[in-house]
Amino acid sequence: MAEKYIALSEEQSGYGTYTQLNDRICLKILNESIHTTREDHFPETAEYWTPSDYVRGPFRAGGDISILVDPKQFPKLLVLHLGDPSTTTLLSNTVYQHVFTYGGTESVSTTGIKSFTIIKGTGVEKDRQFNGGIITNLTVEARAREPVAATVSVVGNGDELLITASSANYVAYSGQRYMTFADATTMTVGGTDRLTTAPVIESFTIELPRGYDTDHYRLGSPYMADQSLHGVAVPTGTMDFGFKSQDEHERFLGMVGATETGPQSGHIMVLTLRGDLISSGYYNQITFSIPETYYTASENAVNARDRIVDVVSYRGNYHLLSGHAVQITVINTTSSYTALNNSL
Repeated sequence: MAEKYIALSEEQSGYGTYTQLNDRICLKILNESIHTTREDHFPETAEYWTPSDYVRGPFRAGGDISILVDPKQFPKLLVLHLGDPSTTTLLSNTVYQHVFTYGGTESVSTTGIKSFTIIKGTGVEKDRQFNGGIITNLTVEARAREPVAATVSVVGNGDELLITASSANYVAYSGQRYMTFADATTMTVGGTDRLTTAPVIESFTIELPRGYDTDHYRLGSPYMADQSLHGVAVPTGTMDFGFKSQDEHERFLGMVGATETGPQSGHIMVLTLRGDLISSGYYNQITFSIPETYYTASENAVNARDRIVDVVSYRGNYHLLSGHAVQITVINTTSSYTALNNSL
């Protein structure tokens, strides 16, 4: 029976090559916008006022997937976008820690950044298959009063097929709840707690973009060529602070306590989202750590008698001692992410 769903399957046999149906990550999506475009040629010759010739051109695919963040399925997207984590056991056969890093010396490989096939069920007749998928950006948003959400931006090589419709398997979601804004147990900026100390943080977003040459085609194929990294990877984001203290605006000027614009020192930011108890004091948990952060904007507009909110924009740099620009640490019950399927 045809269903509405999105599934991702790692292309273990090579870029643009679909593997097997059971090695799929079925995502409970809020919405998506994945589609194929074609760039056919219609040569404008001197023959008529309106072109009369058609030449097949290249194809490409892509769009966004919106999901809520949970402690077991969401990390599978990190495996595709950031590479295999470093995994350690915290409690035998029960609790595991997975450390992902971004902004270091990544590469596209079987253990690094991975390509995948996208399966899209629309609930009508056949499912749509998009080959050669890569994640170009991953955005996570933790906003007050809302569940923590993520937007996954993908690009496909343009090869789309209609395949026999199948059912989504959501077994990995069993027993797991989504993370919410209230799950934030740690939010420090430059070592200062911003959950309780003014200016108190009200929202946090982070974007992890990845550069690819999406105009990389080769002779003999209308589809994008095997992808390699292109350009730089710079984490960015925004934070909203209740403007009861000017400390974070002062940090934007140069440092806390500054009264004039000047040189800025990098600072560490850490956000921890803690979910349900697993066992023996261990919780489902996701921690975002940016070891060298710089503010790029601080806007605290006055609108009549409305409450003032300081909207701060930031970026992360590569931190030499840490060896990365962002570290994401996940604690859950999954023992390994070396195989990406619905049973994990």
